[in-house]
Amino acid sequence: MQVYARNSEDKKISVHSAERGRDYFCLECSGRMRVRMGRSLKAHFYHLSSEKNCRQAAKSEEHLFLQKLIQQQIGFTETVEEMRFCEINRVADVAWPEKKCVFEVQCSPIREEVAIQRTKDYEALGWEVIWILHEKSFNHARLSGLELFLQTKTHYFTDGKRIYDQCHIIEDGKRKLRSKKVFLNVATMEPFPSQPVIREHPLVLQNRASLWKYYACGDHLWIGYTQKDDEWQNNMQLLKKCETKQKRLRRLRPLFLYIRSLWHFILERSCH
Repeated sequence: MQVYARNSEDKKISVHSAERGRDYFCLECSGRMRVRMGRSLKAHFYHLSSEKNCRQAAKSEEHLFLQKLIQQQIGFTETVEEMRFCEINRVADVAWPEKKCVFEVQCSPIREEVAIQRTKDYEALGWEVIWILHEKSFNHARLSGLELFLQTKTHYFTDGKRIYDQCHIIEDGKRKLRSKKVFLNVATMEPFPSQPVIREHPLVLQNRASLWKYYACGDHLWIGYTQKDDEWQNNMQLLKKCETKQKRLRRLRPLFLYIRSLWHFILERSCH
C-alpha cells in the first residue's frame, strides 16, 4: 500500500492531495499509478501494471504504521518519510537528515544480498542505515542471512507496536540464549562515541562497541556503559557464562572428533 507518489512535475505528493483519474508515478520504479479509495478502503496509490520487484508496492499497513511510529518518536518535522535518493535509485522508509541516517523497516523475509546492496548504497552516500526487523519474520531460533550480516550493523526488532533491543548468544547460526527485551525510543539514536571496549562485558556487547556506528539510549550497549542495574548485571552474567561454555566446547571439539573417529575404527575392526 503506497501513500506517496510523484506528480507530473516530479514532486512528491501524498495520496490525500492527489486527484482521482490522474496519472502519478511510483517513487521507486517510476511506474504509472492512480488513486484508489472507498468507504471501507483506505486511500492509496496503485500501479496500473503489475510491478513484482517494486518494494513500495509490497508495503503493508503494518509497515506504514512502523514508519509513522519512527516519525512520531523523532518528530515529523525532523524526518522525511519515503525520501528519494536519486543517485542510488532508492527510497528510504524514514530519513533523518540531521543525523544523516535512514531507517529501513523490514516486515517480510528478504534475500541477504538485496539487503547488503541496499546498505552499501546508502553508506556510499555517507548515510548510516538503522534496520528495524519485525519479529514475525525475524528474531527466531535460527538466524536469517540478513540477521547474520547485521551482527556488525546497528539493528533492532519490533513486535509491530514497539521497537526493542535484545542480545543473543549465537552458535552455528542459532540463538542459544536471549537477554530480556528493552524497549526503545529511536529519537535517542546517536553515533557511538570512541570509548574503550569493556572486556568485562559479554562478547556480544564488545562486538557492538567495536562495530556498531549508532546506538539508542536504553539499549543493552547503553545500559552497559552507563547504568548496570542488578537485573541487567544478572542477565549479562548468564550471557558471559554461556559464551565461556561455548569457548570450552570449541576447544574440546577436535578431541571429541578424534575420540569418535577412534571409536568408529574400533567398531569396524571388531565387526571384521
